[in-house]
Amino acid sequence: MKARRLILVLQMLALLLIGVLVIGAAGNRARANALTSFAAYRASWPDAWRAPVEHRAVEVLARLLTAPDTDPELVRAAMGVMRESGSWPAMADTIRGQLRGVLDAYLAGGEGGQRSRLAWELFALSQPPDLESYRERIIALGGERGAQADALRLSAERLRQATATEAFDAALDDLTADWERLLMPQDGRPLPWLARQSAVVADAEQLAQEALSYQRRLLLEPYGVKREASYGMMQPDPGMIDWLDTQARTVNANEPGRRERLERVAALLNDHPAEGDEEPVVQVATRIVLRHHVLPWPALGLGLAVLLVLVGGLGRALLRLRRGPLPIDVNAETMENVEPIDLDTDAETKSRSSASITDVG
Repeated sequence: MKARRLILVLQMLALLLIGVLVIGAAGNRARANALTSFAAYRASWPDAWRAPVEHRAVEVLARLLTAPDTDPELVRAAMGVMRESGSWPAMADTIRGQLRGVLDAYLAGGEGGQRSRLAWELFALSQPPDLESYRERIIALGGERGAQADALRLSAERLRQATATEAFDAALDDLTADWERLLMPQDGRPLPWLARQSAVVADAEQLAQEALSYQRRLLLEPYGVKREASYGMMQPDPGMIDWLDTQARTVNANEPGRRERLERVAALLNDHPAEGDEEPVVQVATRIVLRHHVLPWPALGLGLAVLLVLVGGLGRALLRLRRGPLPIDVNAETMENVEPIDLDTDAETKSRSSASITDVG
């Protein structure tokens, strides 16, 4: 291919790329403008203000309602606009029918994940009369989990009553295993979110969370956090943080096993967080206790290895500097001493006297 044709092809490709980028930027800007207008929409606006926003919401729903997972944020915002608009009573049945078809398709395929959850949320916003029947169908996708929930309740009770170290470790292992069995997929289907909110599963999880929180308070008591104290939403001051840090150093040095048990309890609570805000004092105390006040051996080994590499390189550089330049080998062959070329040339400068220049008027 000739250079001229290659340049032409590259120019065409560049123009095509610029066009794609411009179209993409325009689409992103249109989406951002739509989200802004949907968020600012008020039903009390004049008709001249409301009509463009409502028309835009209708366009978005017509395009995304059959596949809401393609842009969940935009379709939720458009749905919120339509529910506040005056045309909602006339359009509600059509929107419900479309969402019902999407949800039926997901449930027929056994889909109980994020896509069906979004369709369910939009379907619930449309306020259908058969909402509870769909709730029961989604919960039924998770299968029967009453036996697993009962096992988790028993494990939570054993953990709450455990006082000795061996009993605590065994009860915590049983609780972890029973919790995993309760939430694990059955017949290749994961536990739907609505099934986890059902009374059978939610009550068992709440008992497990309460048992873990109770054991955490017991483990934190030697560090200075009282078992029955209610700290509320009070934030610990710097003096209290310093005191907790000192207590943590002392207790962890004397009872390293207590820190390990608290770490396991905190990890389970992080994986299965309880509803509601926890007390900041308890959270800060837990983090201080679990903080490494002394570097662990792997970190020390890694630091020493890096230090050895750096010191070795510095020592080698100092030796090279101390040795100085290498001596010349007298037995090595040398090139003849060639006279350098004289680049200076004599230049003849011709000039004429300014007196020879005459102006003829």
